[in-house]
Amino acid sequence: EDMPVSFDQDSPSFRNAVDALFDTVKSIQSAADRLAKAESRDSAASLKRAEAGAAFADEFLAVGQSSLGSGPSEDGAQSLPHVCSDVAAGLRDAYAAGTSEAVATRAGAVSSRAEADARRCKLARMRFRECDEGWVASLRKSHAVRVENDESVQRADLNLSATRLAFETSRFELCAALNETEAAKQLELLEIASATVAEHLAFFEAGAARLRLLAAKAEEWTPAIEQKRLELAEAQQRNAECRAHLSDLSSRSRSSEPDASQPAPPPNPPPARAEAGLGGGGGSSGGGSSTGGGDGGGGGGDG
Repeated sequence: EDMPVSFDQDSPSFRNAVDALFDTVKSIQSAADRLAKAESRDSAASLKRAEAGAAFADEFLAVGQSSLGSGPSEDGAQSLPHVCSDVAAGLRDAYAAGTSEAVATRAGAVSSRAEADARRCKLARMRFRECDEGWVASLRKSHAVRVENDESVQRADLNLSATRLAFETSRFELCAALNETEAAKQLELLEIASATVAEHLAFFEAGAARLRLLAAKAEEWTPAIEQKRLELAEAQQRNAECRAHLSDLSSRSRSSEPDASQPAPPPNPPPARAEAGLGGGGGSSGGGSSTGGGDGGGGGGDG
């Protein structure tokens, strides 16, 4: 009674319900196929994400195995190599714990069940149509049998009964196939939804459990991080002071240099040569004597 198609009697309403249920089953089956393909893609993406996380962990591990940052005073559990090694191990554990092939396996099973269910419904529908045609043909033949021929009537009755039984059997198998497939598809969708939630929850919980262990270690790195931050600030302060001092020296050096834009002063004249100075002095003396003689003559005249 709770099935979509009830096997009560053949009628136009029954055939209409069969066609409607067949379309519904095809729609549910298509939805299940799309979900299975999407689930397979999600599984592949999860595997790729795990591979990318493993590669990320390998880079941390490479730093941890190198000598970067491992000075004489940094060989403890809070040194850069030890921290990177811990991060690499934690990431690998987190991704390894969440990676599973159950999703891909179930997606393959869903796809194979979908093909089997589709084949069953298709064959049941073909069988029903064949038996329906046989039943109609047998019924027409039975109407053409002469009543006075007992042997013909008996054969017609047997043929009619056989074709009617085959028709009802095919009708029953069609109803069973459609009802069971429709119920199975709904159950399949519910299982996919439930299993998807469970698997994603297990994936993230497993990864979170590993990462919580790593987070507990990360709290121990806080003093080292603060120390490194303080050392960096002090180094930046010293570098800023040195940079300002060098800039001041550079400015002073530029101010002491002559300005190339101003014209240079003329050069001083060279000193006179000694011979030229002596000759000139003689001339002056001679002139003075001549002037003195003249003055004397003048004075004599006055006397």
